[in-house]
Amino acid sequence: MSQKPFLRDLIYFDFDKTASIASQLEGGLIREIQNTHSQIREIGGGITVPFANIGGNANDSHSKMETQSIHHDLLVRVEQALFEANVAVDLNQKFDDSVKTNKGKAIEELHKILSQKPYVRVEGSSEFQDYHRIKRLVGGISQIEQLQSGISNTHGNSKRRKGSNKSGNRTTLQTQEQMLKGVVDLLMPNRSHLFVQPFESLHEFKVVSNLKSDCSVDKDSDNVLFHYGSQPDVKLTVFGLITSVPNSNNNSNLSKKTRSSDDATKRVSSVFDQLFDAIAPLEEYGQVAYYPSIIVYPLAVYRTIAKQG
Repeated sequence: MSQKPFLRDLIYFDFDKTASIASQLEGGLIREIQNTHSQIREIGGGITVPFANIGGNANDSHSKMETQSIHHDLLVRVEQALFEANVAVDLNQKFDDSVKTNKGKAIEELHKILSQKPYVRVEGSSEFQDYHRIKRLVGGISQIEQLQSGISNTHGNSKRRKGSNKSGNRTTLQTQEQMLKGVVDLLMPNRSHLFVQPFESLHEFKVVSNLKSDCSVDKDSDNVLFHYGSQPDVKLTVFGLITSVPNSNNNSNLSKKTRSSDDATKRVSSVFDQLFDAIAPLEEYGQVAYYPSIIVYPLAVYRTIAKQG
């Protein structure tokens, strides 16, 4: 990514999370800036009135106050501050292109870079996966199928016989629809994933984020998808906090390391541990980031527009 100044077409911005960081960095959060502009106009003449001297040396002063709300520029301030504090890395700039030919060495180098700084900025090819949209599309397909079956059943006995076969297909489709919705509600509630792939030669490595609906700059998600698509053909940037760097080995459950049945209290606790163990395989279906990918808690997602000149 270029070091030159650039504009950001903000798609997603977690204002509250960013404001919290700014408050810690700056010792308080500036929410607005007020600028006062004064204009002085000389007034001629020699008329004197009580409490006001209007003469050749008098001035007529007008003040205008402008209030600037702090919003998107907060992101710029926080980005700059985190880079200046040496706790953020621009992965596209930092990663050495010379190691990309050796995937094993490249992934090792990537994880080494990411382990040194908690915040990361990454630009690359991207894909949006909104699970609520999947539920809506599946429901829409089911409705269309029902309408088509209803139209077919209005034409003669042969059509009705075909309709009876379609009735079974419709039941199967409805069952599959309910199962899919149940899986989404159970494992992926309120999930809207963003995948960013910065290096074409390392397609295994992705930056995975979950986007909160109330942090979308454009509240109409369909409008964003219309203009960018679910797989944008322009590169997008995600900036945020690295929260997970999965390794190639499976970590054991921490509760298992301390589990004991020495007394009744621990035996009761063990029952809950077993319940969590039972649902763990189900939760794995909702996992989307695997080695060598990483998970980033996004502060912002945007398209970079480099300034010319």
